[in-house]
Amino acid sequence: MRVIKDCLARVVPFLCCFGIGLAVLSLSRLGLVLWQADAVNDADAWSRVLLQGIRVDTATLCMLLGIASALYLLLPVSVARHALVRTAMAAWLALSLTVLVVLELATPTFMQEYGLRPNRLFLEYLIYPREVVSTLAKGHLVAPRWRWCWARSPAGSPGASPTACCARARSRVPTGARACRSPRC
Repeated sequence: MRVIKDCLARVVPFLCCFGIGLAVLSLSRLGLVLWQADAVNDADAWSRVLLQGIRVDTATLCMLLGIASALYLLLPVSVARHALVRTAMAAWLALSLTVLVVLELATPTFMQEYGLRPNRLFLEYLIYPREVVSTLAKGHLVAPRWRWCWARSPAGSPGASPTACCARARSRVPTGARACRSPRC
């Protein structure tokens, strides 16, 4: 009886992480389905998307947590209670949830670009970190900088376009100098 209680006590953190992960993934899927409601309605696939999504989310969480929990259960009790082992398992659980959240946050941008959820292509591009970072910097980090400059320029009045703002700012600055004096630009 004591062995069963010890095993259950060791599995509780994994079950909690599984529940949190399933909630995060399900809420993300629900948000994506609501965002793409027209496409889901056209395919008449509400129940299929949500039910198959839960199946895929469960399989994903089992891959992330199943092997780690099995290894943790196979450890002798004295080793499993060691602070280093417990820290390693806690780090694995935190890393697993972090990866899930980051991937779910990247999903809308990937869907806008490619028209589908992140897949094998998404993972293949991660082996080229320099290209990925430069693409992200050009496509997503530059836009806030332009908005920030545009809001502080004379052209930032209602109805003025950011292009007009940049053209006016460039015309007032000598060649080679920066149009905006802020360190953010």
